[in-house]
Parts: sequence; C-alpha cells; structure tokens
Amino acid sequence: MFLEDVLEFLGDSTDQSVVNEENMINILFRLLEIGDSCSSDSKSESEQNVTHQLFRNADELIQNVWTASSEQAFRDFMTLVKDGVIPVDYQHSRNSITMLMAASVKGMKEWVTTLLERGANIGTRCKIPYQEKYLSAADWAMDYGHAEIFELLRARENAEVIMIYRMIPRFPSYFLMYALNMNMYL
Repeated sequence: MFLEDVLEFLGDSTDQSVVNEENMINILFRLLEIGDSCSSDSKSESEQNVTHQLFRNADELIQNVWTASSEQAFRDFMTLVKDGVIPVDYQHSRNSITMLMAASVKGMKEWVTTLLERGANIGTRCKIPYQEKYLSAADWAMDYGHAEIFELLRARENAEVIMIYRMIPRFPSYFLMYALNMNMYL
C-alpha cells in the first residue's frame, strides 16, 4: 500500500486545505479500512502511520471531553470503541487519562454509566505529574466535587470486590491455618 493508493482512496476529502474534526474522523475510518485490507504480516510504513494517527485522534477525543465537555468527542470515542478500533479503557498516550476519568471530571453521569456498561475498568489509575499520587476515575470525581458519580463508581467497585470474594473457594479454617503456618517455614 503506497501513499498514492491512500490518496486515491480518500478522493475529494483531502482537497480541503483545512481538515476539521468531523472530516478527520471520516478520513481516519477510511484509513483504517485500508490498513485492515492489507495482507502482509508485518506493518508497512503506511499502516504504522494509520496506527499513530488513530492514537493521536483518540488522545484528542479524550482531551476534548476533559477540556470542553465535548459531546461529539464522546460519541466519536464510543464509535471507535463499538467498532473495536480502540479499547474502552484506552489511556491518553501522554498522561494516561481514560475517557472514564474525563467523564468523571466533567460530572457526566450518563457518559460514566455508558462507559461502565461497555466494561470500563474502574481501577485504572493515572499518575499525577511531579507527585507520587495515582488517581482513579472515582478519585477524580471526588476531587472535582461530583459526589453522585463518586458514589456510582464506588458502588460498582464494591460490587466487583464482592463478586470476586464469592468466587474464592471456601476452605475450613483449620486448612487455612495450616497453609498459613506452612508459609512461615518457607
């Protein structure tokens, strides 16, 4: 796949001197279709460029939700998730922010619920620059005063812990004590 092939496939959409966000999404999807149609096992330079552009676009979508509460950016992100292009837990390449964190910061309960329904991981954390502090979406919600979202995320987290706890097999207490004592001698 060569640049000429990509330009030919894109057609008129590249004739514009300024490409707006909506056109960028459409171009990205077209480029992804080209990338998926390649049959070689190793990624060519054009495929690597498509992958790089995909991540830059996902980063922009997260940033637009974080900074401007952009509903269009959220919808575009969810389209990428539904199409299997990126995972719902995609983390911004520079700051590790997820869309769940961005929606929590902005107090968008409906968006948080949608992300949780799609399987977003509430335990994902990002490091605060110049600090030894890692924050989850629930932490961000609390820091920005969105108690309702904080409670929603904590309730989901507690439900997951209870579910995991119920999956642990139950052993008689003497067996557990025996196992603990054996570890003392290792």
